[in-house]
Amino acid sequence: MIKRKLDASSQIEKSFLLLKLGAERDNVMFTDPLHNVQKELVKLIDEIIKQSQNLPRPENIIGGRSEKNHLWDVSLDDELAKYAVKEVEEILEGNLNVVEKVLAVYDDYLFILVIQSKTQN
Repeated sequence: MIKRKLDASSQIEKSFLLLKLGAERDNVMFTDPLHNVQKELVKLIDEIIKQSQNLPRPENIIGGRSEKNHLWDVSLDDELAKYAVKEVEEILEGNLNVVEKVLAVYDDYLFILVIQSKTQN
């Protein structure tokens, strides 16, 4: 579902999210349920927050000196972090509802799956 290359020599990826379709009998569906996709994407916010812990202050890196060595930490319980999660969940819910409608495109071709199933039996 979420696919990344962590190799620094790789080209910049064009997409990090791949939704695959599968066919079973007379039904076309996503191989990963869309609610699972939403959960995984929302988890990325937590991961970003965790990765931002102990970030060095830019002025210390480029030669200046500050009394503080790191930027302030943001906790997962922070009001802005919770707001970000809620906002992303709402956006994803709306977008994934539209994505789910893509399956209707295949309705006119479901007979092929039925024929394939009958010929295999």
